Amino acid sequence: LAASMVATARVGIAYVSATTESRVDGGSMRSVTDNTVSPYLGLGFEYLLTPRVRLVGGVDAVRYRVDGQSGVISQFGFGAEAQF
Repeated sequence: LAASMVATARVGIAYVSATTESRVDGGSMRSVTDNTVSPYLGLGFEYLLTPRVRLVGGVDAVRYRVDGQSGVISQFGFGAEAQF
């Protein structure tokens, strides 16, 4: 099992553009956009089913900050790859 599994780590920087929108007094719309460069982190795996077919998956995360608010954007992925 261990010989068929590969884990990877990703570290880098990402350009993040975030926008927040809100209504003021139920009428006018307020919109603020901030652009920043943030650390990017990710973990992935590959599991070899056959010499030419593998399952792949991963999770990636990057922080954002806009108009005094901040959070984390996460992405999850899962799939299969085949070599021809």
